[in-house]
Amino acid sequence: MAARKPTNLAKIGNVQQERDESPAAFLERIMEAFRTYTPMDPEAPNNRAAVVMAFVNQSATDIRRKLQKVDRLGEKSLKDLLEVAEKVEPPEERQAHVAAAASSKQTRDLAKILLATTVDSPEVRNRRLAGSQEDGKGTARGGRRKLQKDQCAYCREIGHWKQECPKRASKKGGGADRVKVLELDELSD
Repeated sequence: MAARKPTNLAKIGNVQQERDESPAAFLERIMEAFRTYTPMDPEAPNNRAAVVMAFVNQSATDIRRKLQKVDRLGEKSLKDLLEVAEKVEPPEERQAHVAAAASSKQTRDLAKILLATTVDSPEVRNRRLAGSQEDGKGTARGGRRKLQKDQCAYCREIGHWKQECPKRASKKGGGADRVKVLELDELSD
């Protein structure tokens, strides 16, 4: 008569997902632990709930959080849970994305500074440098940048105000002479 294999659920509880281990490899390790330390067949339908609970509760933290949010967890197959677990992005990759975004922003800022310093005109250089330092802060409602103290609101050049703008005066002055006024004599024709 063959001896019955003892059930040691503590050994199954000790199986935790490693940091760089894929969810599929981790599920396989859990199933192997069930085969080794219990008389249960992990692939049998009546034992599926125990395997699912071990997989969910002993997964890595980010995967566990995602799996615990799944609706009707008890009705899902192991294949479905494995697909959900594989969609979770590891924290190392998330940190790499954040670092890449910060590096990209720093590169853009350096490019703006380099572009601004290569301009010959000091007014344009100062405007570009001020724009790269503000970088979206200091904008008024509607997304427009605030004007500097001596900056024209019409042409955005520094050194004069809108009332004294030479570009505005040339357009404004010529228009008044071109308007034709009808006189009383012209209407009777």
